[in-house]
Amino acid sequence: MTIAGQQWARARRFRARYAEALAQHPSDIFSFVEIPPDRRKEISRWSSDCQDWAVSCCQNLHHLKDWLKADPEVTVPNATVEQHVADTEVLCIVADICNGTKHAELDRPRTTIQDAGGTGRRMTFTRPSGAPTETTVAQHFVVVDGAKRPLLDLIDAAFAEWQAFFDTHGISRS
Repeated sequence: MTIAGQQWARARRFRARYAEALAQHPSDIFSFVEIPPDRRKEISRWSSDCQDWAVSCCQNLHHLKDWLKADPEVTVPNATVEQHVADTEVLCIVADICNGTKHAELDRPRTTIQDAGGTGRRMTFTRPSGAPTETTVAQHFVVVDGAKRPLLDLIDAAFAEWQAFFDTHGISRS
């Protein structure tokens, strides 16, 4: 497997772990009644785990550019890799989440990603509006240009952009 392919596979594993964690949300998380104190700790741990998987996925996705530049089998110029990230909104969002969680403060944002509700975080967990159903899923959101966007959708869009880049340049993901 190529160096870049290793990082691609790693990022895909983190995406799978994040999606799996979201899908395994506690059954009462969407309850509109007060959550008993003994359940709050478990729900808080689940929420933190989901956020950790999401951040790790974004970090690995963003650092894919560095693995591409370091891979001796990749002949694409480094500037082309960097320009692809700079020209692709969803990759810039992922970069801001990556760098915003790596550093205490994001001093050179690539996007208009906003702090989630003045909390100092780049993403927030919210329950859906309306009554929950059996198909209700938990989601993290980021706010970009004033619009709430589901983080898992952004992650999937970032993978699609990288896949297109790999395919366009004949780069192996295996």
